[in-house]
Amino acid sequence: MKRDGAKKIFKAADILCGASSQLITAIDAIEDASEKRAFRRKFAELMGNIERDFVYDICVKYPEYAEEKPT
Repeated sequence: MKRDGAKKIFKAADILCGASSQLITAIDAIEDASEKRAFRRKFAELMGNIERDFVYDICVKYPEYAEEKPT
């Protein structure tokens, strides 16, 4: 993978995580507490998977790109 490809993936992952506030707002509007917890758990798994499967894996495979990753 070239550095530009890694940068694009990092940027897309950052955008996804930034857009997640809309999803959290929607989840918080759920009235049933157990349903809200279930969706929050799924949301946390999703964010963790994005971080692990895209950002972390690239940084491990291409450590020279690690400085490009979003904070």
